[in-house]
Amino acid sequence: MKTQLILLCFVGCLLAGCDRSKPISNIPDKKSNFQRLIFKQLDSGATVTLVSETECEISEDHEIFLAEYSRQENKLRLILRKSGATSVVYYEIIPDGLRNPSTNEVFLLPEPYARAIDARQKANEAAILEREKDYRLQEAIAEKHRRANARNAEMLLGKWVQEKGGTMEFSADGTGITEAPGGFVVNFKWTVNDDVIKYIGLDSILNVHDYGILEITTSTLTLCYNYKTYTLRKANTPADSSKVNKYEGADANHLTSCSFCDGKGIVIGGAKCPVCNGMGVKPK
Repeated sequence: MKTQLILLCFVGCLLAGCDRSKPISNIPDKKSNFQRLIFKQLDSGATVTLVSETECEISEDHEIFLAEYSRQENKLRLILRKSGATSVVYYEIIPDGLRNPSTNEVFLLPEPYARAIDARQKANEAAILEREKDYRLQEAIAEKHRRANARNAEMLLGKWVQEKGGTMEFSADGTGITEAPGGFVVNFKWTVNDDVIKYIGLDSILNVHDYGILEITTSTLTLCYNYKTYTLRKANTPADSSKVNKYEGADANHLTSCSFCDGKGIVIGGAKCPVCNGMGVKPK
């Protein structure tokens, strides 16, 4: 009879040990089969270590505090002695470790902690790769802008003639000169960025304008300012074919350079040539 009773008790303990509804069944709830357990917080590195069947150590901010603990169903009750004061702290037992309900801090067992560290490392590496990818993309965009700005700045160099008279001349040192049809001259500084010419007139602090570059070629320049467009032609370059063919309906084969303005389309003072009407060519 005694042998049967011992066997029944053994089977009952075995079944109780297989009850997986209890989280972390190896946290001792009685003085038997003690196993040292370490729980670690992922961010702060604070730890809760069960050092005996009744004692545990709390490590935080490079200090270690001794506490007594007992298991109460799915909670761990700690009597903490810290700085001469005694307090009671409850930790909820969860599958991966302990959770402080008041602060929502989670202390993980070694294996879940290692998995969390690995997942965080992979997430950090992925974030670094994404930042590097974004950096390379931004660098490529910036390089594209730099090349476009350099191209525009190079093509702007020289003297440009407006259709209605007046000139605008850009120099490589970032300075320039504009001359109105009446002969009024203004010195200016200039930069170009993202198809915008920053014009700073040196005669007045208020003479600052932004000219949008709508189109620029080796011979023509179309600017936008104050909702109006202005077309200029590079000095000492022949008029384009569209302008040549517009000259009184004449065929380009029957045109010749205007001798009055030397093919420039303008005369002294920047006014439109009265002979070729600013086209730089006239019928043969």
